[in-house]
Amino acid sequence: MAITYALVSLILATLTETMESTYPGVFSSGSIGLTFLSLAIGNTVALIFYSLTSDRYMIHQRETKGDAFKPESRLVHLLLAAVMLPLGFLIYGWTLQSHVQYIVPLVGACAAGFSMTLSAIPAETYVVDTYEIHGASAIAAGVIFRAIAGAFLPLIGSPLYQSIGQGWGNTVLAFIAAAFIPPLGLLMMYGDWFHSKEQFGKSGR
Repeated sequence: MAITYALVSLILATLTETMESTYPGVFSSGSIGLTFLSLAIGNTVALIFYSLTSDRYMIHQRETKGDAFKPESRLVHLLLAAVMLPLGFLIYGWTLQSHVQYIVPLVGACAAGFSMTLSAIPAETYVVDTYEIHGASAIAAGVIFRAIAGAFLPLIGSPLYQSIGQGWGNTVLAFIAAAFIPPLGLLMMYGDWFHSKEQFGKSGR
């Protein structure tokens, strides 16, 4: 979740400069702010999607698995978000590089915003389910890490784009995002084993 937040923060920090330099004359100093609606739309769609699917999926899981239900079942939405984020960066970066009509890179930014919100909600719910009475402390630790990552990672945005371009720069970011998909898959499969090795995990108490 922290990496997703930091990577999307990088888009937020560089979006104005990027769109103005890639599409000179298209945006005025006032209209450039409208480009941020792409991220807001992604956030909103993610909220609607999660609200429509999460409870139904969890009810189905509890009915089919009963006592065997695991908190890792909540990570299905997080897995979708983890896949959407690198796709969003690839669309955003290479359409900017190719000077495709400006709405297309904004679709990529929208996908990144979708991923940010869709990863945040199930991640925090999973932490609460896993650590129970220690959930607030675990979430607080995650928020601190997210804030630190969100503060420093965007600083590399402009130098990265200037050195290797929008296409490859965002491809690097997509690879960083994609690198967390396999660990997430392992957590979904073997999460209960990991918790058994922890002091505060549900299985470890």
